[in-house]
This record gives sequence, C-alpha cells and structure tokens, in this order.
Amino acid sequence: MSDAKQTFTVFLENPRHANHKRVAQAVAGLSGVTVIDVRKYLRDCCGVVAEKLGERKAFALGEFLNKQGFPAVIFSDADVLRFPPPVLVKSGRRMSDGVAFRTAQRVGEMPPGTWIEAKWDDLIYLAWARVRETEHYRTSEAHRDFASGGFVGIGGGIGYSGGRTSPRYRVVSKTGERFVSNQYLDLFAIHPATHFRINPRKFAYGNILPKIKSTSHENLTALVAVLGVGAKRLKTDPSIADLMDGNPQTNLDLPSARAYELYLLWHIQMAFQGGV
Repeated sequence: MSDAKQTFTVFLENPRHANHKRVAQAVAGLSGVTVIDVRKYLRDCCGVVAEKLGERKAFALGEFLNKQGFPAVIFSDADVLRFPPPVLVKSGRRMSDGVAFRTAQRVGEMPPGTWIEAKWDDLIYLAWARVRETEHYRTSEAHRDFASGGFVGIGGGIGYSGGRTSPRYRVVSKTGERFVSNQYLDLFAIHPATHFRINPRKFAYGNILPKIKSTSHENLTALVAVLGVGAKRLKTDPSIADLMDGNPQTNLDLPSARAYELYLLWHIQMAFQGGV
C-alpha cells in the first residue's frame, strides 16, 4: 500500500475524561463534518475519535488532542488489530487443552450447532457489557369482527343456531421494533482469529462449569473464573472487574451495538499495542 492511500485511526487513551465539545471542534475542522454530528458520534465512540483519516489530518488531530491534555494514539489502519464479526454461541465444554463452543448461528459454510475449538494459549481477551439494541417483533391478536353484523353459529352460518352462538373473530398481525437490553460476554481467540459471543441468559453452562450455580450471574462469573484459570495469556477488559464485583451500578452500559463494537476495538488496541 502506498503512503498516498494509507489511512489512520485516532484513539483516545482515556475517553471517559475527554471534553467532547473540544474534541468535536477539532474533528469537525479537519473532516468537514458538522460539530453537532461529531459530538453525536463521540457519545458512542468509546475511544475511537476518527477512522480512515489521511496521514496529515490524523497527525494534526493527534497533536491537537495531546496539546489539549487528551493523550491520543494513532494507528495505521493496516496495523489495527481487527477480529471477524462475533459468533453467537449457545453452549460450551472444557477440554484438556482448551474449550469448545457450539454455535447458535451459521458461520460461513458451517451450519448452526457446529463446535468450534480454541486452545487455552490462543484465548487472548475477555470483555462484558450490557448493550441496548433494537429488536424486531411480531404479534398476533384476535379481534371481534363487527363487520358481519351478526355472530357465527355453531354450524358455521351467520345468525343464531339453537340459541348457541359465538362471536366472529379475525386474527390481526402486528410488527414493530422495541429496545431491549442484552448482556454479552465476548471472548477473543487467535489461530484462527475468532470472536465468540455469549448471551448469559441463553447459554447452557452444563459441560463447561464444574457445578451449575443457582443464578445466571453466578454462572457467568464462574465461567469467567474457569477461563481465567485455564487461559494463562488471557487479558481481561476493565468491564470484567465491574462484572465480578457484583455491584450493578458499576456495570458497563452501552447505548448501541455499534458503541460496543467501537469500545472493543479501542480496548483491544490499547491492550495489544506491543503485539499479540
């Protein structure tokens, strides 16, 4: 790749203490995007200030942020450590040299229910969050039908039959969207690069835990402990400490799946700046 085509991503080392207004003004001036749009993006960016910038703009932005007291890190996009999209898994089992997870969805040519193995030494990162997402739903309801002006008789005709009648109903289907809060435990592996995603409410722990606990939270924290003991190279995200302390007030809550994607991208870069 030539230098003219090389692009860069700018990360904040500590986004929680950044002044979004001042950062947004800098990004807007360099990118041509309005300050309002940039501030909206920054609320969900979780440390990723700007992506796919040219070299001049990226380093100018990084210099500005550093001068403002917001330490920034600049990565060539060719060097950004990225993983495939998450694979939702529904159960797991321990092996002598690692773990295996059973998929809840199709992965490439592999059908749902395929077991994917990962050795202990290949498990490198673990994170957790509550994520607000949009869910599509469909419901069916029975409505009394007054259009016929009568009732449906037992024999199927309209009117009355022997004094025994039942009202006419029609089934109405409704579709829509609603917001739901999902919990996800995300485990990253290499050789090959794999991103496992566990929904604790839908995961079967029976073959991966020594003993099933009484609550979903206890099972989840027990799984974290199992992974921590077996995978010696595993690095844990700060969100794992919040999960393990048992205090819901410290839990990582993110407003969208995109925000969680950027959060993971940022934390993985910070954890493996020196290489995996």
